[in-house]
Amino acid sequence: MLKKFRAVSGVYFYDSLNSNIIKINEFMYNTFYDLLGMSRDEYIDKYAENAEIEKVFDKFRNYMKNRAESNGFSFLPIKNENRKKNPFKIVIGLTEACNLKCKYCIYSDSYSYTRTSSTKKMSYTIADKFIRWIDENYNVEENLNIGFYGGEPLLNFDIMKYIVKNLKELPSEITFSITTNGYAMSEEHIDFFLANKIRLFVSVDGTKEIHDKYRIALNGEPTYDRIMNNLKPISDRYPDYYREYVNFVATAATPGIFVELFDLQQDNPIFSHVSMIWDSDDAEKIESFDEDEVSRIDDITGARRAGFIDRFKNRKLLSGDLDLITSIKRIHFRNSGSDVNYHACSPGNAMLFVSPEGNFHMCEKIDHAMPIGDLDKGIISARKNEIERDWLYFKGKNCSKCWGAHLCDLCYVSFVRSENISPSNSICSEKKSEIEGMLQLYVRLLDHVGKESIDNYFNQSETS
Repeated sequence: MLKKFRAVSGVYFYDSLNSNIIKINEFMYNTFYDLLGMSRDEYIDKYAENAEIEKVFDKFRNYMKNRAESNGFSFLPIKNENRKKNPFKIVIGLTEACNLKCKYCIYSDSYSYTRTSSTKKMSYTIADKFIRWIDENYNVEENLNIGFYGGEPLLNFDIMKYIVKNLKELPSEITFSITTNGYAMSEEHIDFFLANKIRLFVSVDGTKEIHDKYRIALNGEPTYDRIMNNLKPISDRYPDYYREYVNFVATAATPGIFVELFDLQQDNPIFSHVSMIWDSDDAEKIESFDEDEVSRIDDITGARRAGFIDRFKNRKLLSGDLDLITSIKRIHFRNSGSDVNYHACSPGNAMLFVSPEGNFHMCEKIDHAMPIGDLDKGIISARKNEIERDWLYFKGKNCSKCWGAHLCDLCYVSFVRSENISPSNSICSEKKSEIEGMLQLYVRLLDHVGKESIDNYFNQSETS
């Protein structure tokens, strides 16, 4: 359960069981796995030309002798004191209808394990039930974020306005967001977003060429120019709102998108002050990556992370830095020991999805064949607990020897297909690569700003 890694500031190994990140020298790094697997005599014979060989071996084995031992990780349910009475994030499916026909859409006919697009829309009757359910189940001390989702949620804008208006009259602290393709966005929508401080997540796949290849209107027409024209009034007239509340979500359906997005942020004023969220979870990649593209993506990732360090030092983080901040926090306050607690969403605990018909699901990405309640019955605890037990059993069977266990945030939805949970080497490999990258960023940040500065940032965030 040790992982060696190289960073700008040197070479290290991460001891996941004891939560240590230890800087080592190049020789120890290059012979790391022999240090783990060889006897003292075997190691010294193999590397006899190194004058420090005995000291290297004895120092490492002394560390190993004094560390805690374990046969593997155990995965624990969320502690009762950490369980939320209610989810703090609710996503509302205003409609399953959409005004685009994206080639990779998770709700197209290409995916056997998800629903398909339909004309279903949430009614005023269901909206009233939802408002009443919130009023009866949430109190003024509970913070709640409500996200509007589709299909394309602006196709049911009247219900969105109705829900926001009525929920704002409740004493609970509620914030709002919307995931939209931006194609139908008008001045009326923009005025409403500003008046209610609604955070926008706009789906834009990089440049016009890439975007229009995949994100097309129902009549087959391209959509990029219209979306850009719809966004321009916000960036021109409301730059502060634009910087703080507008995010772009790009689906990585093609390798070139990573390169294009980075260049786009440098050259296009519409994107210059807004961070992109690169989302490859919602769709399978249509094209494969070649070596040059992988190298370029690595360069871009490095540039993004270097920029993050400067923004952290100056306390000028962007909304799109949230994923990096979340990972840095997880590493900085990392757990130790063989018992692993949740980092990802527990089914029905952190997040809830409400369908247009008023059914409850674990999140908007989960198979709709797996409801955990509805607006009439509430959340069905027995069903939720059954899913959690299945998930913990899966984790124990597949993840108990993984060095990334304490830092992994992969959730149930990453592995479930039509009620069956199946391991995926590709998903786990990508996540381990991501965790290694965040360890590299963390030690670099630590080197630049120091532990006290990181402590202060998160302490201030907790109190603000």
